[in-house]
Amino acid sequence: MSLFTFLKAEPTAEEEEQGTDFSASRLFQSADLHNISNGGVSWTSPASWGEKLGNAGRFIAVSALSGVNSFYNTGAVIGQFFNPGIQERDTADWITSLDSNLGEYYRINQDAADVTGFILGAVIPGLGGIKIFNAGQVALKTAIDTGRIGGGMGKALGLLLPRTQALYGSESHMSLALKEVTASTTTLNLLNANTTRAIASGLGQNTLEAAAFETMVYATMFRSPILQEQDGWDIAKNIATGALLGGTVSGIFGAAKLRGALKTAINH
Repeated sequence: MSLFTFLKAEPTAEEEEQGTDFSASRLFQSADLHNISNGGVSWTSPASWGEKLGNAGRFIAVSALSGVNSFYNTGAVIGQFFNPGIQERDTADWITSLDSNLGEYYRINQDAADVTGFILGAVIPGLGGIKIFNAGQVALKTAIDTGRIGGGMGKALGLLLPRTQALYGSESHMSLALKEVTASTTTLNLLNANTTRAIASGLGQNTLEAAAFETMVYATMFRSPILQEQDGWDIAKNIATGALLGGTVSGIFGAAKLRGALKTAINH
């Protein structure tokens, strides 16, 4: 029976005898049947609610284990340069060796678990990549300022040092824009030269940090089921795309923050 036929059918004798709101009852039943077919959960069966929660726990577990195994296999591939005997391990077999029920659940939901595990696992190395990049920027700025790196190389490497507050403090474009607004005795347009430079610096810094995030993820998780089929061109293209997208999104928030700071300075 189709859903349309089910909804249009005449009420049963039992429904008429009980005085049931027939249309509402049939709509509820059809919605419940839809839930059961999609996820095995019925609104009228509390036992299925607990089973669904249990499945959520299993899904989180196998996703986390998939992410962990991505790190292991990446390390195994690198380790093979020093010890050819090191072998990668199959994710499904490894999870099964830990718990057979989890292994079976992983095999059924492998694609979703691998994607979720990759996303969860990428956070730690990605943020670590940004921290390392920021530390490198500070060291590079110190080397340029003290003259240890100068000339054309100093100017070229200086492109990796956008004039942000984190690197230049009171000499950053944002600080100069705030000083210009604060010191002025006339009404200023929010979009002045220093404001434009501050937005560009923020966009540049966010793009570089997004590239550092993407690079570290690829460096530590390239044997993830999500990444292992990609070639060099795919990797370069995805890092560039991630950097531009991350830089743009973060740059929008940075511009909004700058605008708020300038408006506050003007009002005071």
